[in-house]
Amino acid sequence: MPVASGVRLLAQAASGRNSAVRAALKQPLSWRDLAVPGRSLVPGCGGSRVDSGVDSVVYSPWPLRRRAAPVHVVSENSTPTPMLSRLKFKLNAVLIEHSWLLDFGYKAGYYLFWVEDAVRNFLATARPVAPSELERVKPNFANACVRVDVTTVCNARCTFCAYPKVIDNKTLKPGTMKLDLFRKVVGEWGQHRGHALDLTPLVGDPLVDPGLFAKVEFAAREAKIPVILMNTNGILLNRNENYRKMIDCGVTNLAISTQGTDRAEFMRVYGVDKYDLVMDGLHKLLEYNREKGEPVSIRIRFRNAQKPSAIIRSADFNRYIRPYLSRRVQVSFTVRYDTWAGTISEEDLSGEMMLRKELAPINVPCANLFSLTVMPDGNARLCGCQLKHSDVDGLVIGNVAEASLLELSEGPRFQKIVQGFYRGERPEVCVGCTAYRPVTRGWLNHYRAAGDGESRSPGSDPVDSDSVSGTPREHAAQPASSQ
Repeated sequence: MPVASGVRLLAQAASGRNSAVRAALKQPLSWRDLAVPGRSLVPGCGGSRVDSGVDSVVYSPWPLRRRAAPVHVVSENSTPTPMLSRLKFKLNAVLIEHSWLLDFGYKAGYYLFWVEDAVRNFLATARPVAPSELERVKPNFANACVRVDVTTVCNARCTFCAYPKVIDNKTLKPGTMKLDLFRKVVGEWGQHRGHALDLTPLVGDPLVDPGLFAKVEFAAREAKIPVILMNTNGILLNRNENYRKMIDCGVTNLAISTQGTDRAEFMRVYGVDKYDLVMDGLHKLLEYNREKGEPVSIRIRFRNAQKPSAIIRSADFNRYIRPYLSRRVQVSFTVRYDTWAGTISEEDLSGEMMLRKELAPINVPCANLFSLTVMPDGNARLCGCQLKHSDVDGLVIGNVAEASLLELSEGPRFQKIVQGFYRGERPEVCVGCTAYRPVTRGWLNHYRAAGDGESRSPGSDPVDSDSVSGTPREHAAQPASSQ
């Protein structure tokens, strides 16, 4: 298509004259139409996880009409205002109708995200949040989300993740959380009326845990956690009909992390020959979810070495995924990846994959410090974004066997780490971290609103990510997060 035609389409999108845009904007919106599952489903739960090594993701599942099977692409990086959300949708509605524009938008997103990072850093220093203002902000209890890593064992060796390297170096101790410990942590979270529970491991795959579904059922039915999300690579979806259990157990938001629709690239990126197993399990999951009325919001998160256009044109995509796309079943394409504190380099990536660029460090605390993760051994760790050598590092603030979540969040170790950023003192894992997201005045205001109970709806992570995503016009509603 000529460039002039592309410009004309963009102009139509901006003015609302595009018919697909007009039809979409007539659809009613509610808080359920916005979700930030990845490393974050709610404010403050943002950050990258094992699967992506990228920022928090905002899912905006507005409907879209397209000639064939529609796939709506949206920017996934930060919680948008209503106006910004609509503008993004208008542009994305145009992009998905023309694959060359989709690829262009995917590439342009890399630089736009970099600009956004730079602007955020500028705002953080231009109108800084004073140390005293952060003394009353506790992780999790203001943002209504806690993360529990049920395992640190994975069945893949993804090139964009630190897991293979820390396992080979034997600096990470693999483990799985015991049910009694899980009940203690999640039970306490339920007593505090916790809104969201993220079961996506920092490194690992939740389906490796043989007690996963018993834990999810406890969280949903006994602890009464309204939002339960997780990310999996999908390798074990077929085992013991896990795809059925995943839909029936109480999970509300689920993300499937996979490379794309090329078997050789899957093997190269995920390090295991499981492509056919993943696609078959994914197909059964989507089919069963549709049969049950789409109770689970599903996101297929491509960690793609392929171009987005190559994926959506492929036979496997059109056979296994496209027929099930809806407002509750969507796809996303990862634009950039984290370095895991220097553990991952450009040489580890392939095809279209690109690393995030590190900006000049500033002496402002990272917003990701205000999300608490409980590791399988009970250690409570700030940030769920990344590790360098081990998950036992300078971000650990205590153990839930010795203190409650509330006590740990009010403890001196937490404030010492946060206040250290103002003096340029960071834990080793935070030095050179490309997932760094400084505290800004806008972030603080949003946090205060959340703490007052004014903003407890989904909207927040990794989290989650530097991606573009999609959904079609038919059906109705939303997704989740890992690998």
